[in-house]
Amino acid sequence: AYEIPKRDWSSDVCSSDLAAHCAVSSSGLMAYVPGETQTVRRSLAVVRSDGTVIESIFTGEGLEEPRLSGDKRRIVIGLRGRHTNLWLWDFAQAPLMRLTFEGDNFAAIWTPDANALTFSSNRGGACDIFSLRPDAGGSAELLVGSEFDKVPGSWSPDAALLAYTEYHPETGADLWLLDAATGETRPLLRSRSNEYAPCFSPDGRLLAYTSDANGRPEVYVLALATPDRPRQISTDGGTEPLWLPEGATLVYRNGDRLMVVDLRGGPEQAGVPRTLFEGRFVAGTFTGLTNYDHGTQPGTFLMLTEEPPPRPQQLSVVLN
Repeated sequence: AYEIPKRDWSSDVCSSDLAAHCAVSSSGLMAYVPGETQTVRRSLAVVRSDGTVIESIFTGEGLEEPRLSGDKRRIVIGLRGRHTNLWLWDFAQAPLMRLTFEGDNFAAIWTPDANALTFSSNRGGACDIFSLRPDAGGSAELLVGSEFDKVPGSWSPDAALLAYTEYHPETGADLWLLDAATGETRPLLRSRSNEYAPCFSPDGRLLAYTSDANGRPEVYVLALATPDRPRQISTDGGTEPLWLPEGATLVYRNGDRLMVVDLRGGPEQAGVPRTLFEGRFVAGTFTGLTNYDHGTQPGTFLMLTEEPPPRPQQLSVVLN
């Protein structure tokens, strides 16, 4: 396992809950738990389809949103702190390489050819969508810019369309599409409810996403040919949808459970969701995107584990 070098920031608001554990009575008696600021350490782990952790690839503070490249050679991951940046792990070279240096950068996804990354960054103000080629050594290029925050979700397998989420003050989170050939954008789903975390199926015909249209987050699937007829796939809550490489199977999270659904018959004939495995793996961030990905081997996943902080050993009391 590789350990990410500790950052030299003087303070890191995301590595501590900033909570003071104390209580004061009306008579002037105070009780508190003494201690120092504790960081939250996470590990990127390889997990079998039964939930067994095989190994830890690397550890660090504030890890989020791992994404395996299509050629299974590299992983891009976010490190959230005072500023969030993207780092690259190459299985052949091992040391992590920092990719971004301006503003906050997150929600990275690979293009289908595994040569470029698409991500969100607030370097210009609003969170716009940028493209970066890790091997080219150049600067990031703007793909989609507007006054509203945007988060990329998924490229179609032919790289013709980018599905992303736009956050609008009146309609909340909406699903949009970018035409890569023309650079034009158009809304796919806009409503008073929130739709986010879009994910193309391996054949490009279907799009899975999360929506709170019925009052709580659920996973839906729509056909690109008939986007006005989405079908709810989850039955008792669901987030972070991800298609398995074989193409007809969708997984998503429901609390600590990773659920799996058979979609060989299409959204109209979706199977009954069942639990693939259950475990205390770190859930998704505020973007609602998957906080896990496929593993390098069939039947494995890349998931984040978190070390619990040490339990307090002392309670102090102050009189008067």
